[in-house]
Amino acid sequence: MIEFDAGNGVRRKVQYGKTDISALRSELSRLESYCGRTGGLRRRYGLRAGGL
Repeated sequence: MIEFDAGNGVRRKVQYGKTDISALRSELSRLESYCGRTGGLRRRYGLRAGGL
């Protein structure tokens, strides 16, 4: 754990720990696959005028 002053009068705290690397790789793979299916298009707005 590390604490530091963010420079604006706020103290921040970050804690690092062990993780399951294979689970992290699996999740990254899943997200990359999802991005590939959407063609890499970014969705900026949830609603559009005039329907779908």
